[in-house]
Formats: sequence, structure tokens, C-alpha cells
Amino acid sequence: MDRGELAKVLETFVSTRFLMVIFVSVGTFLQYAQRVSFPMAIICMTNNTAMAMAQNHSSEASQIDGEFLWDANDHAQLNSGFYYGYVLGHLPMGLIIQKVGAKWPGFVMLFGYGIISIISPYIAKLGISYFVAVRALSGLIVSGWYPSIYYLIPKWIILEERGRMTSIGCAGSNVGSIFAMPLAGIMCASSLGYLLIFQSWGVVSIGFAILWAFIVYDSPFLHPRISQRERDFLHSKIDKDDKDKHAKMKLPIISMLKSISLWAYATVHYALDWSLVFLLTSVPTYMKDVLQFSLQVNAMLSSLPYVGLFFGTLAFGFLSDLLITRSKLSLVATRKLVNSLALFPAAIFFSSMSFLDAEQKFIAVTLLVLSLFFTSGSFAGAFMTPMDVAAPYASLIFSFVNCIANTSGFFVPRLIAYMTPNSTAAEWRFVFYLTGAIIALSATIFLIFAKADPEPWLNQNQSKSHKNSNIEVELPLNEDKKSTL
Repeated sequence: MDRGELAKVLETFVSTRFLMVIFVSVGTFLQYAQRVSFPMAIICMTNNTAMAMAQNHSSEASQIDGEFLWDANDHAQLNSGFYYGYVLGHLPMGLIIQKVGAKWPGFVMLFGYGIISIISPYIAKLGISYFVAVRALSGLIVSGWYPSIYYLIPKWIILEERGRMTSIGCAGSNVGSIFAMPLAGIMCASSLGYLLIFQSWGVVSIGFAILWAFIVYDSPFLHPRISQRERDFLHSKIDKDDKDKHAKMKLPIISMLKSISLWAYATVHYALDWSLVFLLTSVPTYMKDVLQFSLQVNAMLSSLPYVGLFFGTLAFGFLSDLLITRSKLSLVATRKLVNSLALFPAAIFFSSMSFLDAEQKFIAVTLLVLSLFFTSGSFAGAFMTPMDVAAPYASLIFSFVNCIANTSGFFVPRLIAYMTPNSTAAEWRFVFYLTGAIIALSATIFLIFAKADPEPWLNQNQSKSHKNSNIEVELPLNEDKKSTL
């Protein structure tokens, strides 16, 4: 790297657009930290009559006598409550973000989630049904977070930086998953117990929401403190359709549904969610019953796949941008290559785990970490499709696809339980085959059908004579004028 390139890198890291990405990443971290802490929190809240659940997480937690008499079914109900609101909220939140931008919805999500976190222990005292309802409300409130990311990235980040910046923004989820669970265990063992878990994250989230309101803006052309140099640079790079307009835009719903490239992306998105649900809900059982790890070791190893996700997300993001800036590959070829380099090895690693037993337990864990490391590469591959082919509608497209993909959380655990009634190695073999096959199939579909050129129907969104089947909304594109708080 010569001095000129080094100067460009340093300039990027002190830029306003990089600050936006950091705020997105920290916000993502807080969302996931609160979400991942919840299972430990309810264990900490549970009385010894139900503390058998605690042994699945930490030996320290099992010594704590909570005040609530919750059994395994109650825990399952509480853990799933979040996803009811999360799935139902995606499309409404996507439409809201498409209408008003991401700044203030992001503030509401951070602030609202913080408030709910603080009051949750007191709501729990009213009864478990009230607690489940609050969990569903929290899922509903934060359901627009990733659509917000997909709204902000195309408006702030140029194509050559989009892979690594998106990866950095999303990597906060993995960091939250890695650190939140053990930290929750430490908090649980403190004198304040579960109250510290809920209220500390709640206060931090509210404080960060206030910072978000002052720092984050929907585009560089609305930001009052961005340098003129960076504003001019982004002005020359970002598609003019994303700035300096205030027109009634059309949502080409029918055209979106007919887009083969978007459906190719959707298959990868679904496969990724399948693998993550499998990791979260079923892999611990496999490690206990087939690999015969003790409960304590099982808990210690539970964060390792998220470490693989974190480093894989960053590595493939930087690889994607490197190929775009330094190779002669087209954009679509780059997306297909990165996605294939990620998912085909992941499918092989998942399938290979089916051949291992307790005698190769540490090899199995290594393969699991590698599986998630490579799976995360799809964030710099297929997951860039909404921003590549339909940037003005990327947040809404992500909302729709993520809503569908998250339904895997409802039936994948049940399907795996049906396939493994005795939890034997032979039964689990078919589960790993199926997961590997789904990942490989999604990668193949994307390799064949993916595109990266803007969809032709994007040019129709200014036409007042557009088909009546599309929905008309007013997008927040009046970006000539700087806005201030």
C-alpha cells in the first residue's frame, strides 16, 4: 500500500460516513446484547424449583434463587415471545422507514427498547402473560433495525466501500452475541441480580438513542456538520436518484415480486436464517447428546460460532470491496464469486459434521465455527442485492424478505425435533445433510440467477402514469436543505 492509498484509508476512518457506520454497528450491538441477555436473565429470575433450566447455561447461575416459579415451557414461551412481534413488525416498519427515513425510527427503536428493558422486571411481577406481551412488543419495536441499515447504507456509502461498511455495521450483532451472555452471567451473580441485566442495558440504550438523534442523519446532504470536501465527494459518487429530490415516488410492488434477482437473494437470506436458527436452537442439543460435551463445557463453547461469524463478516466484506476496486470483474461477477466462496464451503463443512462422533468432538466444533465463518460471507454477496439492484427500496425489500426468512424460527426447531426423536448420531446425520443441502441450493440459485445492475423499473418511479397496482408514497428526498435538531 503506497502513501496515497494509505491516506485514502485514513481519510475514510475519520470521515462522517464512517461515523454513521460506527453508530449503526453500536446500535446493532445494543439490540443483540439485550436480546441475547434475555435467556440468562429469565434463568436468573427463576426459583430453584425450576432451576434445572439454568444448568444449560452456567454453573454460577444455578446457585441463584430467583423469585419466579417458571418451568421449561414458560421459558420457551418467553424466549419465543420476541419473535412474534419481530416477524409481524417487519413490513409495517419497512414502509414507515421508506416514508420518513431511518433517523427517527432508529431513535424510537433504541429509546423504546431501552424503556421496555427497564420496566420488564416489574411487568414480570404482573404475570407471565404480561411478560410475554412485553417481549412481543419489544420485538415489534426493533423489527425495523435492519431495514434502517439498508436505508442508510446506500445513501451514505459509495459502491467501492459498501461491502466492508455494511459488514462493519452488521458485525455489532456478533459482538453482542459473543459478550452479552457471559456478561449477563456476571451481572446475575451480583447483588442486584437480574435487575442489573435489564436496567443496565436499558439505560445504555436510552443514552445511545440520544446520541443517535444528534449524530445520525438520513443522508450526507441533510447532515449539518459534514465537511464540504466529503459532501462533494459523495455528491459525485452517489446515484442522483438518491438525493436532492422531493417527489411522489411509486413503490413498484408487482415489479419487485417479478424480479428473479431479488428472489435469488431471498433464497440465500432464508438459508442463512435457517442455519442461524439451527445454531441457536439445536446445536447445543447435538453437542450434548452426540458429542457428549458436559453442560459446563457446552456453555463455554456456545459463543465460538459467533466468533466465526464476526471475523467472517469482516473478512468477506473487505474481500468484496478489494475485488470491486482492484479486479476486472464486473459487479455481478464479484457478488457471485464472494457468495460462492462463502456458501459452498459452508455447505461442505455442515455436511462433514455428520460423519463425526464423540471421539472427534473438537474437530466437530472446529467445523461448526468454520461453517459459520463462511456462511457470514453472504452478507457481502447475496445480501448486497437490494442495494445493488433497487437501492431506493432496499430497506423495504429487506423488510419483506427478512419477514419471510424469520418464519424459520417457528418451524425449524420443531422439524429438527421430529427428525431426531432419539437424538442419535444417525438421526443428526440427516439434519446436517439437510442444512448443507439448503445452503448449497441457495448458493446455486444465486449463482445462476443473480444480477447486480439496477432494475429497469427504477426509472418508472417518477412517472405519474405508473400502474395502479403500485403504492404511492412520498420519500424524504428533500435534501437540498440542511436540517438541524
